[in-house]
Amino acid sequence: MRIYLAGPAGTGKTTAANILDVQFGFRPHHLSDVLRSRGHRRDRAWLQAYGDRLRATFGDAVLAMITHQAVVCEEILTGAGIDAVIDGVRLPEEAGYLRAQGYRGLRIQAPAELRQARLQNCGRSLSGTEAAHRTEHLAEALPADLVLPNTGSPAELAQALASALDQLGRHVQAPPHT
Repeated sequence: MRIYLAGPAGTGKTTAANILDVQFGFRPHHLSDVLRSRGHRRDRAWLQAYGDRLRATFGDAVLAMITHQAVVCEEILTGAGIDAVIDGVRLPEEAGYLRAQGYRGLRIQAPAELRQARLQNCGRSLSGTEAAHRTEHLAEALPADLVLPNTGSPAELAQALASALDQLGRHVQAPPHT
């Protein structure tokens, strides 16, 4: 099964990707990996600017295309299909491209004050130019098969992900609730 995770900063997409990896055996891929692999500066503003340049040159789905190709290459190397999750989908064109490749979408949501608290723990903020970037606003309403509220603990998110996988047709044993 192939899944993408969408939502603005601080909703818990990367936490969800980590849970899908550790508890459910999904191979995580991040749209920002291609950006992070270039250059010496990797702060959020730099990543956004670099992503904007790539999108202006190659189209708004370019990061999704590159990341999907990484999934395909991994399948070729292993000789089998893999369960893959792509984290960080923020644009309609990215979601549309991935949906056309057979991915199922999960949009993660959390209230702004909770997102702000999570980001502050990472030394980031929901204010300023980073927060005003178009990808932050477009990510709030991307097409998805399911929308998961993430207002609790990682264990609660794991339970929600187990339920979501079941609804999407990949039956799993739910992780123990702690």
